[in-house]
Amino acid sequence: MNVSDSELVETILQAAGFQQAADLESAEIVLVNTCAIREKAEQKIWNKLKTKYWDLKKNGKAEVVGVLGCMAERVKEKFLEERIVDIVAGPDAYRDLPRLIYNL
Repeated sequence: MNVSDSELVETILQAAGFQQAADLESAEIVLVNTCAIREKAEQKIWNKLKTKYWDLKKNGKAEVVGVLGCMAERVKEKFLEERIVDIVAGPDAYRDLPRLIYNL
Protein backbone atom coordinates (compact mmCIF):
# COMPACT_ATOMS: atom_id res chain seq x y z
CA MET A 1 0.00 0.00 0.00
CA ASN A 2 1.29 3.42 -0.86
CA VAL A 3 1.13 5.57 2.26
CA SER A 4 1.45 8.80 0.30
CA ASP A 5 -1.51 7.93 -1.94
CA SER A 6 -3.59 6.92 1.08
CA GLU A 7 -2.87 10.24 2.77
CA LEU A 8 -3.79 12.13 -0.42
CA VAL A 9 -7.10 10.24 -0.69
CA GLU A 10 -7.84 10.90 2.98
CA THR A 11 -7.20 14.63 2.52
CA ILE A 12 -9.42 14.81 -0.57
CA LEU A 13 -12.28 12.97 1.12
CA GLN A 14 -12.03 15.00 4.34
CA ALA A 15 -12.17 18.22 2.32
CA ALA A 16 -15.40 16.89 0.77
CA GLY A 17 -16.92 16.26 4.21
CA PHE A 18 -16.17 12.57 4.70
CA GLN A 19 -14.79 11.27 8.00
CA GLN A 20 -12.53 8.32 8.65
CA ALA A 21 -14.34 5.44 10.37
CA ALA A 22 -13.13 4.19 13.72
CA ASP A 23 -12.71 0.69 12.30
CA LEU A 24 -13.48 -1.37 9.22
CA GLU A 25 -16.67 -2.83 10.65
CA SER A 26 -18.23 0.62 11.09
CA ALA A 27 -17.18 2.02 7.69
CA GLU A 28 -19.90 2.89 5.19
CA ILE A 29 -17.31 3.31 2.46
CA VAL A 30 -14.34 0.97 2.11
CA LEU A 31 -11.55 1.97 -0.25
CA VAL A 32 -8.71 -0.49 -0.77
CA ASN A 33 -5.49 1.13 -1.96
CA THR A 34 -3.58 -1.34 -4.10
CA CYS A 35 -0.10 -1.53 -5.48
CA ALA A 36 0.54 -5.03 -6.73
CA ILE A 37 3.29 -5.74 -9.18
CA ARG A 38 3.84 -9.38 -8.35
CA GLU A 39 1.20 -11.98 -9.07
CA LYS A 40 1.15 -13.23 -5.47
CA ALA A 41 0.39 -9.74 -4.12
CA GLU A 42 -2.29 -9.26 -6.74
CA GLN A 43 -3.90 -12.57 -5.81
CA LYS A 44 -4.00 -11.56 -2.12
CA ILE A 45 -5.88 -8.39 -3.07
CA TRP A 46 -8.39 -10.34 -5.19
CA ASN A 47 -8.94 -12.79 -2.33
CA LYS A 48 -9.59 -10.02 0.20
CA LEU A 49 -11.93 -8.22 -2.18
CA LYS A 50 -13.92 -11.38 -2.85
CA THR A 51 -14.16 -12.37 0.80
CA LYS A 52 -13.61 -9.81 3.53
CA TYR A 53 -14.66 -6.63 1.70
CA TRP A 54 -17.47 -8.22 -0.31
CA ASP A 55 -18.87 -9.71 2.90
CA LEU A 56 -19.05 -6.22 4.42
CA LYS A 57 -21.08 -5.02 1.45
CA LYS A 58 -23.25 -8.14 1.23
CA ASN A 59 -24.09 -7.93 4.94
CA GLY A 60 -25.08 -4.26 4.65
CA LYS A 61 -22.19 -2.89 6.69
CA ALA A 62 -20.47 -1.10 3.81
CA GLU A 63 -22.49 0.79 1.22
CA VAL A 64 -19.58 1.34 -1.14
CA VAL A 65 -16.49 -0.77 -1.80
CA GLY A 66 -13.81 0.68 -4.03
CA VAL A 67 -10.36 -0.23 -5.19
CA LEU A 68 -7.71 2.40 -5.81
CA GLY A 69 -4.11 2.54 -6.95
CA CYS A 70 -1.89 1.17 -9.63
CA MET A 71 -3.42 -2.31 -9.66
CA ALA A 72 -6.88 -0.78 -9.97
CA GLU A 73 -5.74 1.23 -12.95
CA ARG A 74 -4.05 -1.75 -14.60
CA VAL A 75 -6.94 -4.25 -14.27
CA LYS A 76 -9.88 -1.84 -14.16
CA GLU A 77 -11.94 -3.73 -16.73
CA LYS A 78 -11.59 -7.00 -14.83
CA PHE A 79 -12.71 -5.36 -11.57
CA LEU A 80 -15.77 -3.96 -13.32
CA GLU A 81 -16.55 -7.25 -15.06
CA GLU A 82 -16.37 -9.17 -11.76
CA ARG A 83 -18.72 -6.62 -10.11
CA ILE A 84 -17.12 -7.01 -6.72
CA VAL A 85 -16.45 -3.30 -6.32
CA ASP A 86 -18.43 -0.12 -6.92
CA ILE A 87 -15.52 2.20 -7.68
CA VAL A 88 -12.26 1.65 -9.52
CA ALA A 89 -9.86 4.59 -9.56
CA GLY A 90 -6.23 4.88 -10.48
CA PRO A 91 -3.95 7.57 -9.05
CA ASP A 92 -5.02 10.12 -11.68
CA ALA A 93 -8.67 9.84 -10.57
CA TYR A 94 -8.26 10.41 -6.81
CA ARG A 95 -9.59 13.96 -7.00
CA ASP A 96 -12.81 12.60 -8.55
CA LEU A 97 -13.51 10.25 -5.63
CA PRO A 98 -16.05 12.49 -3.87
CA ARG A 99 -18.05 12.82 -7.10
CA LEU A 100 -17.81 9.08 -7.81
CA ILE A 101 -19.05 8.28 -4.30
CA TYR A 102 -21.92 10.77 -4.44
CA ASN A 103 -23.00 9.39 -7.83
CA LEU A 104 -23.53 5.99 -6.27
